[in-house]
Amino acid sequence: MLTLCQDERYALKPFEVTVIDALRDRIHSHATIEQFRQAPQDWTRRRKLPFATVAAMIVRGHKHSMATTLVKVFGAAPQVTQMPTPSAYAQARLKLKPELFVALAADASTQFYAAADSQGFVRRWKGRRLLGADGTYLTLPDTPETRQRYSAQTNQHQGVTCVQALGVVVYDLLNEVGLSMVLGKNAGEAALLEQAGGPVAAGDVLILDRHYLSYEVIATWSARGVPVVIRCPRTGFAQVTAFFDADERERVVRLRVPEQRQRAQRERGLPEQVRVRLVKVVLESGETEVLATTLSEQEASYEEVVALYAMRWGVETFFDRLKNIYEVERLSGETLVTIEQDIYGVFFLATLEGVLTRRATEELARESRAAGHRHPKQVNRVSSYVALVDRVVALLADPGTSAEQTLAQLQALFKTNPGVKRPGRKTERKKLKHSRRLHHHLYRKRLIA
Repeated sequence: MLTLCQDERYALKPFEVTVIDALRDRIHSHATIEQFRQAPQDWTRRRKLPFATVAAMIVRGHKHSMATTLVKVFGAAPQVTQMPTPSAYAQARLKLKPELFVALAADASTQFYAAADSQGFVRRWKGRRLLGADGTYLTLPDTPETRQRYSAQTNQHQGVTCVQALGVVVYDLLNEVGLSMVLGKNAGEAALLEQAGGPVAAGDVLILDRHYLSYEVIATWSARGVPVVIRCPRTGFAQVTAFFDADERERVVRLRVPEQRQRAQRERGLPEQVRVRLVKVVLESGETEVLATTLSEQEASYEEVVALYAMRWGVETFFDRLKNIYEVERLSGETLVTIEQDIYGVFFLATLEGVLTRRATEELARESRAAGHRHPKQVNRVSSYVALVDRVVALLADPGTSAEQTLAQLQALFKTNPGVKRPGRKTERKKLKHSRRLHHHLYRKRLIA
């Protein structure tokens, strides 16, 4: 069992064990293999690299050479003499659909809410989940396949400089758990949000940046019973532009759908107007921002709306971990299958880390309060990533390994070398020359792998 089992909250089966048991059942099931194999004849024979092992190795990542990774994974196994070759692994992974890892991430978050809520580990705001959604650009190898599927970026001379995909993520801001991710072209973030928004349920609060401000976004989510909080650009809606220059802190307006899109909105069953509160915020720099929300005055005060939007920064820190700790843009192949496997696999690993570090996060916070610390301690994300990477294959793909023992080890490691959370702390970003940035990406980032 995990630590602190004497607490009455842990009388039930620890939620981490429930999550891992569910993921093991899912990844080993015949239904999953049939759903996520590329061809009907794939994974029909018993081989050195079964479906679950290949999937777990993709989640583990490819920060080392494949030969080194195989030694790390199979070196301690009893059948070490039957270690597969790098070529065998490269061929085996092509039989697996990348969407498997999106499904596993959804399973992990669903099991987390079901099992951890009764044990007091799920945070909510007034009984609601606070979900942030945003997009980030991921640079991919430049191939004919990637150019067709994603977006080729051009310069002023119309020459292609790189190929990028837009990844839109829905993220639980209070519990630090990723819920879903969708890759697409570098346009239409609102459409990608609808695809990624499957886990968003009525009653949740969706917090968005200004790129999502449109009548369609507000009306669509309001019709689903999901209040939104969105930062507004100065241009776009006449009511918003007028409010920027008005001497008011708050105003209620009704946004109307443009005439040219009224028919399309009626066909989708959306109203032609929606009630929105506009909230004005003056930053320390003197800059003025306007937030739009469909939360009523009874549901959230002015101060609460401002605080809710400030929490959206959690999505940005999640992207920072994906790119700088998990190194999501360090890809192991140039085919669409391997690229999407790597990206979705990293997203699932980050989701799993968010779930499994919830207990350590709460314990560190409680210990900080008991010790009277000014600033609460928090999980060191680099340490938790390294600890989980070294154990994820055994945790997911080896039913003979005790989940309880492995999770107990992880909990102890998650609490080692904790960081300190200092609210309001600001540090000036250092501008590095291109050569120094290149040195960082080539050498310093490799130290955590």
